[in-house]
Amino acid sequence: MNRFHHTLSFLFMLLIANLSLASKKDSLRIVKDISISWESKFSAEEKSRVERILYSLGYHAQASLGKLPFPLKFYCRQKEMSQPLGGCVAKFGGPKRGVQVGFDMRYTDEQFIESWKIHHEISHLHLPWLEKKHEWFYEGFATYMSRQIMLDMGLFTKESLDKLNRKRIDEIRDSFDRDGTFLEVVTYHQDQWNFSEYYWGGSTYFYRANRALEKKYDTNLKEIISKYQQRGRQTDKTLNDVLRSWDNILGKKLFTSLMHKYKTESARQVMADV
Repeated sequence: MNRFHHTLSFLFMLLIANLSLASKKDSLRIVKDISISWESKFSAEEKSRVERILYSLGYHAQASLGKLPFPLKFYCRQKEMSQPLGGCVAKFGGPKRGVQVGFDMRYTDEQFIESWKIHHEISHLHLPWLEKKHEWFYEGFATYMSRQIMLDMGLFTKESLDKLNRKRIDEIRDSFDRDGTFLEVVTYHQDQWNFSEYYWGGSTYFYRANRALEKKYDTNLKEIISKYQQRGRQTDKTLNDVLRSWDNILGKKLFTSLMHKYKTESARQVMADV
């Protein structure tokens, strides 16, 4: 057995140690469908470090949001930066579908894991590619869902995550205190590259949807997204397709109704209801 398969076997044993038999089988399917492509030179020790990190993050993301309906591949490049990770991009299709990641190996494993960036990019892949004009939606999705993965990993408590969400949303409230519907205002911020405004503004849709799911329907957004991977993820082409698929999974028109509010209500009203 080569070094790679030794590493994979060790990681898998750690990940599934306390799971039921059924969960272990699901976990095996997740781990077997994760792979890494080395786009620049890494030493054997550095490769072992990156493998531990990426197999863990790839596993936890799919344990939270559902197994992707295709293999998850990471494309890794090493470079010196002012932060642990950089150049992190999700590719929805083509010959390099997966997640591109830049590593600065001077940082610790903990710093790589605690960064939101890889969690964010894996989250993207749980949606189909949507048009550029809907960037606020899919960036809001990844902003919200990446923290849900981190919550499941123990990197947040429910209380500390709620505090973070409230803090970041409160920080952008003044930017939405202007004339226009929420959709018009968030699109303005998107066009102006005001990242915090449209990433965290977009996240409010998912914050509100999850709150309604927990209070009214005894479920949550992670459960909907997990089921969606086998019920629409491969066939949906538009934002409306995605929302209808989520409504069909729930059996209620929660997602399309909430989007109607984001399209027709003032930005001030939408933010007041968060």
